[in-house]
Amino acid sequence: IASGLPTTSALRLLRRLCEEGLISREADRDDGRRNYVRLSPELAHRLTAYFAEGDA
Repeated sequence: IASGLPTTSALRLLRRLCEEGLISREADRDDGRRNYVRLSPELAHRLTAYFAEGDA
């Protein structure tokens, strides 16, 4: 993982974000080891606002 976060910690964070409805996870039909992660519209909006502040 590019952040340097241990895999178990990253998976725990993804699980929590999923439980909070901020992301969704979908298993790859062809490769059971792979999951696709999608941002919820709410999280996408929050991140857009956050990064826009940094540009100001």
